[in-house]
Amino acid sequence: MHPAHGFGTRRRQPSLLGTRFDDRGVAVYVNDRQLPVPGSRTGCKLVSTSNNRPVIRSHPKSPEGNTRKSMTVPNGITMTAVGVQIAWDDGRTCTYPYRYLRLQCACAACVEEMTGRALLNVSAVPEDIIAVEYIEVGKYALQFLWTDGHGTGIYPFAMLLRLAENDDAVICEAD
Repeated sequence: MHPAHGFGTRRRQPSLLGTRFDDRGVAVYVNDRQLPVPGSRTGCKLVSTSNNRPVIRSHPKSPEGNTRKSMTVPNGITMTAVGVQIAWDDGRTCTYPYRYLRLQCACAACVEEMTGRALLNVSAVPEDIIAVEYIEVGKYALQFLWTDGHGTGIYPFAMLLRLAENDDAVICEAD
């Protein structure tokens, strides 16, 4: 097949030629370019080594303990007749109307990545749209499958909480 058509081409793996290592086996130069030094101004700190490979933490620990500040996360998620109901671990239970939530999708098909311009045709989203299922994305977001067939949007918990705090369309009750 012809490479110009995107078929038959293979992506090369990066070469270790030109890589220099320090006495611990940590790469310090690749093709004569110096890599960030763990513990330097970049904020990276060498935590430990395992199997001759460094383990680097790039985020500092919080001052009030040895863990990062915890974020608010869902305790429970329910699909109701009117929307997605999320019980947050801070004691609030918020209901996000289905159509409202679908219109908040920020995936590449709904929002232009470079400009932030909306690509989603609001009138094309049915008034009676519902989420038929959801999956948790890591420990930070939800992804919904909608009755209009859309399913690529990721809704980070931080965004859902921001919507709950700033938009009257989301109904929240304290427990």
